[in-house]
Amino acid sequence: MGNSEVFPSFTLMGKMATEQQHFFREILLEVSHQIDQNDLQKMKFMCQDIIKKRQSEKITDVLELFTALEERGKLEYNNVSFLKTLLMYCTSGKINGLRVLERYEQRYPGVAPANDVYRNAPPFQGSAPGPGVPGSQPPQVVYVVQNQGPVQNGDRTTQRM
Repeated sequence: MGNSEVFPSFTLMGKMATEQQHFFREILLEVSHQIDQNDLQKMKFMCQDIIKKRQSEKITDVLELFTALEERGKLEYNNVSFLKTLLMYCTSGKINGLRVLERYEQRYPGVAPANDVYRNAPPFQGSAPGPGVPGSQPPQVVYVVQNQGPVQNGDRTTQRM
């Protein structure tokens, strides 16, 4: 029994959808239930370089945002990394939406991976501390400098590691 017999065919943006594309739509719908209006506003703010202000003002729900991101190539059935990044930074520490996307990536291993910092995180309870709140820590940034010889630093010469 082939996929066409098990999986009903339907049209997605004028094309026949695959099972993965159909599951992708189900996942986006499930993720949308995890995002409240406050999270949506944060996500729209983070997308202001991608979505023009006029269109962003017209977006009133998460599914409209997902559609706008798809139209701009930032969200595809085979690449959810941008959405994962948005969820990590904009959903106040809630990881349920991220876990939904992880389930999608596990089912379809060819999906472009993203940073999995949440993978071993405990279930979220309460609100996450924000910037400047005791107990909050900014993301760690690691710089790698390749050995390129001595560097002039004022009146002394230092060696890069």
